[in-house]
Parts: sequence; C-alpha cells; structure tokens
Amino acid sequence: MTQPFSMRDAGAQAALASFRGGRLPHAILIEGPAGCGKSRFARLFAMSVLCRNPQQAPCGRCPACQKVAAGIHPDLLVYEGEKGKAKSFHIDLVRQLRAQAYVAPNEGERKVLLLEDVQNMTEQAQNALLKVLEEPPASTVFLLTCQSRGQLLETILSRVSVIALSLPDVETCADILAEHLPEYSREELLAAARDASGSPGLALEALSQDSKAHGHRECARRVLELLGKGQEAAALARLQPYEKDRQGMMALLEAMAAQVTNLLLEEEKKAGFSHLQLVKITAIIERITAAAYSNVGGLLLGSALCAGISQVMSETSGGKTS
Repeated sequence: MTQPFSMRDAGAQAALASFRGGRLPHAILIEGPAGCGKSRFARLFAMSVLCRNPQQAPCGRCPACQKVAAGIHPDLLVYEGEKGKAKSFHIDLVRQLRAQAYVAPNEGERKVLLLEDVQNMTEQAQNALLKVLEEPPASTVFLLTCQSRGQLLETILSRVSVIALSLPDVETCADILAEHLPEYSREELLAAARDASGSPGLALEALSQDSKAHGHRECARRVLELLGKGQEAAALARLQPYEKDRQGMMALLEAMAAQVTNLLLEEEKKAGFSHLQLVKITAIIERITAAAYSNVGGLLLGSALCAGISQVMSETSGGKTS
C-alpha cells in the first residue's frame, strides 16, 4: 500500500525547494516513523529529479512525471528486502543495484535508485552500499528510506543528506485521510487518526481493514438471508468474488458464525430461522471453517456452505419453533 503523504510537512517542503534551487545531493536518506509517507515522498522526490520541467519540478504533467506516477519510468529502479522483515535486504541485492548505478540513464540526464526500508539491510549489505556511495556515478541519485537513522552505520550516514519527515497532529492526519476516504465521517476519521497516533499510513491501513471486514459482514448477512428464503443460486452468486479468495472466505465464515450466534442469543426475533435451524447452521459453518483451514479452495467452500444450509432449511422447514 502506498502510504499517504502531505506537503504540509515542513521538512518535505524545504527539501523540494532546495532541489529546485539546483542543490541536489547524490544520496538522500528519507527518515520518518511508520505511516508518515516515506515511500510516497521518495517517489515524489524521484519525480522531481526526472521531471522535464526543472523550474516547476515535479510538474506532474510531462511524460517523465507521468511515467513515475504509473511506476513505469525506466530510470527509476526500486530495491527492497522482504517487507517488514529485519535483515532481509542482503548483499546480493546491493551488488545488483551497484551494477545498475553505473549504467547510463535511458531517457534523461539522471537515473534514480530508490532503496526502501534500508533499516532492514544487513551490515554486509550496508558496507557494500558504502562503496558506491563513496564514489557515486555522476548521473545517479540514490534515495534511501528508513524509520530511524540510528539503524544505519555511521559510515553510511556520513555520505547521505537526511530529510526527516514527521507525523502530523490528529486534526491534520484526519484532513489527509479525508482526501483518500471521503466516504468516512469526520468523527470516524478523527477516531482513526487518534488510534494511529497521527500516522496517516497506519490509519488508512486500519480503515481499509475495517472496510473489508464490513464488506465480509454484509455479504455474510445477505447470503444467510438468501439461503433462509431458499434462494441458493442467488446466494452462490453473492459468493462469486470469494471463489479464488480462500482467506476472504474464512473471514466471511467468521462473520457469519458471529451473526448466527447473535441470532441464537435473541429470545424472540431470529430473522426467520428456528432455533434448531440456527444450531444446525452453526455446525455447518464450523465444518466449512475446518475445511478452509485445510486449504480447501473458496469455490468448494462456498458451494458446500450453500448446499449444507439449503439442506438444513429443506429438512426443517416444517419445524420453525423458537
């Protein structure tokens, strides 16, 4: 996920203004806490380097800017280890980027090598990177991102210029989220911003997960409703997006199990189901969930779920007692 970034950050504004003045270091370290937008800002900076309109860089309109935005610019090369895994940025990857650093740019005067999350570099990888930073090719700009400069060797830090990004306050974080999630209320955005301690990226991730969970709950409710009315084909159609999404199907099953449990706890209204039907449906959901943990595909899980509940409804249709 591309994390949100806001040009409200004073450090970011100063860095881009400095570049427009013609002062561009050969290696830049973009530092900041998780969710502050380091990755997005790094690409914005790369766009500035490669932009065809240097006095307005990044203009966002020239072919170079558009290619960077689309992730297809041949002179922007991105390197990173395994996401979120310490010491996963190995020396072999540094050797690859070192070789690329000395290859002439394809389309302009410069090329950009973006190294993401360099806090995950092994010490051997950092020492290998140091060699190219000590004698950098004139046409290559290195952009590095990390959460804290303290995670890097002093020898690396002595050869980079640091841009420190910070987290906004809660109100500003909510403003940034509103640009990405206009469907959420101000109260919801403020709550998410507070929970994420002002981190737009972490807040956006949490809201996206909540949105997915809501979608699973709504689909589970609708499928259960359709099966209760004997509309098995319609229920299967609702499950079509889950045919190749076993993890999504497991989330839907969890949501459906919670809904059935809630119905069982209701003393009067049971949404048209009898107590016996709900007990039997609970057993079916448990069985399908067990199959899901055994790596059964989403298509088979959905078909078995609908068939099982339909059979329960058919066998007990004459006994709807609460």
